[in-house]
Amino acid sequence: MRSGTYKGASDDLSAEFRLEADDAGKPVALSADLFVGGSFLASLYCNQPVLDAGRVHGPVTFRGNPRLFTGSVALQADARGLGSFQIIVDLEGGHQDHLLGQLEWHSSSYRRIAIEVDGVAGQPYFDTYTSRSGSKMSLEAAFAAAGIDAHVRVDSFTSTSHDKEMRGYSYAEIHRAMEDRRDTQTDPNRLHTHVFVATYLSERNGRNVLGVMYDFGAGDLNRRAREGIAVFGQHPLFSDPRVPDETRRREFVYTVVHEVGHALNLTHSFDKGRPAALSWMNYPHLYPLGAQAGPQHNGASEFWRAFPEGFDEQELRHLRHGTAREIGAGGFAFGIYEEGQSSIYTGGTVEPRRTGLLSNPLRQAVGVQLFAAAPKKVYQLGEPVFIQVGIKVAPTATARVPDALDPSEGFVRLAIEKPGGAQVRYQPPLRVCARTPQTLLKGAERKVSHAIALFLGAEGPVFTEPGTYRVWAELGGIDGTKVAFADPVTIRIATPDQQTAEFADRLFESPELLRPLYLQHPLANEGAWQALEEAALRSGMDKREDNSAWSYINYVAALGWLKKFEVPGIKAGMDERRAVKKLANVISGQLTKPAQDRVEAILKGAVAETTTGYATRRPEQLRAEVPPHGLFGQSGLDQPPEQDTAANPFAIVVRHHDDSPAFADIVTWNIQHLHGAAKAGRIDKIAEYMLAFRCDFWALQEVGADGVKELVEAMNAGGELVYAYLTTLDGSGNELTGQQSACVYRTDSVRVRRLEAGAYFHNRIKVNYTAGESKIKEVFPRAPLLCDVRVRQSANKMLDFRCAIAHTKSTDPALKDKGAGMRNAASKELARWVHEERAGGAEQDFLIMGDMNAEQAHEGLAPFAETEGLKLLSVGMKEKYGTGADGAITRFSSKRLLDHIVVTRDTMSLMPESDLGEQIIVRSDIEVAGFTKKLTEGSFAQYEFSDHLPVAVRFVLGKDSD
Repeated sequence: MRSGTYKGASDDLSAEFRLEADDAGKPVALSADLFVGGSFLASLYCNQPVLDAGRVHGPVTFRGNPRLFTGSVALQADARGLGSFQIIVDLEGGHQDHLLGQLEWHSSSYRRIAIEVDGVAGQPYFDTYTSRSGSKMSLEAAFAAAGIDAHVRVDSFTSTSHDKEMRGYSYAEIHRAMEDRRDTQTDPNRLHTHVFVATYLSERNGRNVLGVMYDFGAGDLNRRAREGIAVFGQHPLFSDPRVPDETRRREFVYTVVHEVGHALNLTHSFDKGRPAALSWMNYPHLYPLGAQAGPQHNGASEFWRAFPEGFDEQELRHLRHGTAREIGAGGFAFGIYEEGQSSIYTGGTVEPRRTGLLSNPLRQAVGVQLFAAAPKKVYQLGEPVFIQVGIKVAPTATARVPDALDPSEGFVRLAIEKPGGAQVRYQPPLRVCARTPQTLLKGAERKVSHAIALFLGAEGPVFTEPGTYRVWAELGGIDGTKVAFADPVTIRIATPDQQTAEFADRLFESPELLRPLYLQHPLANEGAWQALEEAALRSGMDKREDNSAWSYINYVAALGWLKKFEVPGIKAGMDERRAVKKLANVISGQLTKPAQDRVEAILKGAVAETTTGYATRRPEQLRAEVPPHGLFGQSGLDQPPEQDTAANPFAIVVRHHDDSPAFADIVTWNIQHLHGAAKAGRIDKIAEYMLAFRCDFWALQEVGADGVKELVEAMNAGGELVYAYLTTLDGSGNELTGQQSACVYRTDSVRVRRLEAGAYFHNRIKVNYTAGESKIKEVFPRAPLLCDVRVRQSANKMLDFRCAIAHTKSTDPALKDKGAGMRNAASKELARWVHEERAGGAEQDFLIMGDMNAEQAHEGLAPFAETEGLKLLSVGMKEKYGTGADGAITRFSSKRLLDHIVVTRDTMSLMPESDLGEQIIVRSDIEVAGFTKKLTEGSFAQYEFSDHLPVAVRFVLGKDSD
């Protein structure tokens, strides 16, 4: 008998048999789904059946029906594929029941699936990549190798505004887009998965997310759990211009196969204890260590050298022989299988209870405490229930913990004991695939999650009856393989009065009402939201002091209206007036403190408008303004589309090049006192800021060796890139925390060598004070950092230059010239360094960058513009030496334009003649107020990020350089 699918029938019983044989024709496994009257009844599985005289037979285990246990099966068919089947059921007392039926060969595949792809115009869709063998690998080929006949249909990607292409999609927008775009008329003979290609996820940690799977159970899409997935086209693996095109194609196909695997109920390889699996379901960067991989580990290269482009053996068993409910959309929730077990094909109908994956108490972290708490101890029936988890370390301990304290990210796991004693694992309504950032906690530091919406799980409402519930929390991934457990949290659901019971019944009978509440936008389902508000008002929730449902409904509505909502076919702008009106309904004291703080901030108007919406927190603003593929993305490298320039957040000063130019993204930034105690509480924020830019080379000022070391460690723990650094001093003794300059750079695209200063930069001059005295002072209060830098985009495309990272004397009212004399002398010294280095045959391209503490040429910067061979690239310079105030991208808190980059004119000669003077792209849309918030007052005030913004430029080379 040949491998594939056979159809069987016996009276009202129908069966779909799947026979798997090896290359020699020996049977490996046999399974079947059994139906009566078209309804699923049970499945059976036979491991290693016997082939005997053309007849395949063996013992079976029944699955999916508690009344069926063991038996046997036999199939036989002729060369045409026609034959018969026999199913035997073992009965009590040693008896058996025999069922016979006709059999007909149906297909050489074990299963059939339809993969429907929709998306946003401008996002990538790669259907193939070239494998190591030189053949083309596609979605169809990936599933064909598993014995699945995949039909892929790519619909036209629908246009949205240019603004939408530059910002991320919220969970609510993605889910609504999938609802509106999916095909409602699906082939009943095929499994169905809907893929939506969006820009990127706008939620927290969204720039790390490759894909999302939604699993709202009875409330999902067309009540078909695991049908909808999203893939994000602006993730750096697909959109960073440094990533070769063939690598992007490979990563895209891999991601789609991976996410469709989730839709077919396959979990991650490392979640199954198989981190070394060469499977579509693994994370290449974690290979082969899994949770044991430290923040510096990246096994992707080794993985891709060995990957056979397939699923592993246990996954193949699932794809080929899992039951209809386990594998198909609309079946079990993610990670749930027949008999409710999380592992399959063990040979028995009931498994013994086992320790959960990544939950082994023998790996409990020492000196690390996980804690959990609920904002309220008593909730009303139908009221949104929340929990917060947090982690802290002992005063003498340190721990690297996942920056992922939401159950959707997989590290936090929750179990709930219901009033009757039944224990269930909490299943989040959605799952994300992301490279999880890590956070270093030390010396009694703590990290606390946002309020986790526990009232809705993948299978619907959770707290559906009055009584006492207990919630257990655990966190995996601490220092790689360790775990922490929290004491259980007790939550009581009060016995409802009539009004509360009516409201709760309405929710529990129509769980789709909870979905837009969980997704946090009324437009996730406008009809359901209106019904939700009506149900709350009809039951008097707006007048209840003991029930926060009405306050929370209005709070979520307000947050929704402070964001743009745009999906193909639907567009709604921000509506601040409507949001404020909703917040007027919030009853004071009913929300959590962070939520109440946001309410007050919005009502006071303390929000910043971004391209996405109104942001009440600076990190939100950063994520809205800088997409995950970096500050510049493809700017200047591709022909820009026809678009409304008013909506374009880039000031582009470069035209399209047809010869794939090389480029270098360079930044100078005064971080402001990133040394000693002043760096406390800012490292993670600054690391996220710099990672978001994805630039090649950062010139930093006002840092200490200690601060830069911790900063780079945080950056390397937060993404797939690896960064390195140099400081002016070596970081020993008092130099460790002393203020100096530094550079941080990507190791995948940049090589940096320190240059010795020699006899330069030790000049002293006489300065005059307003009080009449004079003193001899060092021209440079802080020595410049000199570097030889090579930014390589490919084997033959490189921008190499020498640079000086400088921080000149600040304006000082005590000086007669306010410091202009020292700055002028410093500029002359830097210009002399460039001139003499070039005269000696050194590299001809030079950059001088940093905090010049001057805004106009007469304040001490004239030598840069007046020295032959130098050009002042000043993005904030006034007068004739710069691009004017409109070109400024950096400002001091006083709105003065102080930070500059000086380039040699020869750098321009590498451009085509028609583009001379146009090789610089300046990012100019960052709002000043959002990143210069004062944390403390006084002469040495501290800021949340810094008191400066970075000067960020892209240098584009129009021809090869040597």
